[in-house]
Amino acid sequence: MRTSKEPSAGRKPALCTRKAGAVVALLLGACLWSPSLQAQEKVVVFTFGGTWLDYMKKDIIEPFQKETGIQVEARVFQNTMEGLAQLKAQKNNLNVDVWATSPIPALLAAKEGLSDPLSASELSNAQYLPTSLVKPEYVGWYKFFFGVVYNKAAVPGGIRTWKDLWSPDLKGKLGLPTAAYGQGKFVVLLNWLAGGTEQNADPGFALVKTLTPNAAAFFHSDTEESKFLESGEIAVASFMMVGDYLPMAESGKYEFVAPDPYVPTTVDCFALLKGKNHENGLKFINYALGKAAQEAFAADGAVLPINSQAAAPASLAKYAPPESHYRYVDEGAAADHLQGWIERWNKEVQVQ
Repeated sequence: MRTSKEPSAGRKPALCTRKAGAVVALLLGACLWSPSLQAQEKVVVFTFGGTWLDYMKKDIIEPFQKETGIQVEARVFQNTMEGLAQLKAQKNNLNVDVWATSPIPALLAAKEGLSDPLSASELSNAQYLPTSLVKPEYVGWYKFFFGVVYNKAAVPGGIRTWKDLWSPDLKGKLGLPTAAYGQGKFVVLLNWLAGGTEQNADPGFALVKTLTPNAAAFFHSDTEESKFLESGEIAVASFMMVGDYLPMAESGKYEFVAPDPYVPTTVDCFALLKGKNHENGLKFINYALGKAAQEAFAADGAVLPINSQAAAPASLAKYAPPESHYRYVDEGAAADHLQGWIERWNKEVQVQ
C-alpha cells in the first residue's frame, strides 16, 4: 500500500527507497552456473530492491541459507504492479517461488492463477500471526499503521482521539490526505468512524465534509505531508506512518500519536507462487515469519513484526498502540472501490 512509493500507500523513508533499483536477478551466495550449485536446492524470491533488499539479505536470506542449505536467488522489481506484469508475462513457465509484495497485488496474482493457496497448517509460525493475516492469497510479513503528528507549540492541548481533529481550535491547521493516498485508507478510516465499512463509503463522505473547514492543505505523498508540517503550512499531519515521523522526532517539536479508538493498519506480505520449488518456498516464508527474522527485519526496516512472539523495535515500541487498537483494512474491498472514491472525493471534498 503505498503513497509516494506507489499507489498503495505512504511509508517511512526506508519504505520509499526500498522499491528503487533496476529489475535484475541476484544470486546471493554463489553463482548460478556453478556445477555444484545446480545440484543444490534453491528458492527464487521476487522482492523489493534497494535498501529493502539489503535488509532482507542480512536478516532473512543469509541466515535462512545458513540454517537450511537452500540457496536463495533474489530478483527485484521496481514497484509491485510492475512486478505483477512481469509475473503475468511468464505465467506459462513461472520460475519464481515466493513474492514479497503488498496485499492488493497478491490478490490480483491469485485471480490470474499465478499463486498457490497458503494455509496455516503449512506454516508452523502461522500460529503466532493474527488469523486475519493468513489468507489463501497471501500471508502477512510485517505491519505498519497510521497516526497523527502535530506541532506541540501550535497544538498545546495535544491530540488523543480521531475526534480531536474536528476541534474548532484546529481550524485552518490540518493537513488532510487525498483519497488516493495510502490506497484510500483515510477514506476507510472515515467510514469506520462514521459507522460504515469498506463496502459503504456514504457515512465517511458525509463525515469528512464536516472536517474540511479545519483543512489548510491536502497532501499527495509522504514527502509532501512532512514538508507541509515542517514549513508551518499545517500544524497537524492527520495521517502519517510512524516510520515517516521518526526522522522528525529528533527536533523535539512534534508529537506522534496513534489515536483512539483504533488505527488503520496494513501489511506487506508473501504470496506463494506456482514456481518450481514449492516446498522450499514454504520453508522460506515460514522462516521469515519466525521470531528471530521478524525482530531483525523490523528493527532495520522500522516496521512492526506480526509474530506475537517478536518484540517491536525499540525505535517504534513507544509509539505503537495496544494490540486491540490495530484494525486491518479489507484490502480487496478497498481496491475494488478506490477509483470510485477518488472520483467522488475530487467532486465532493477536494474541489479542484
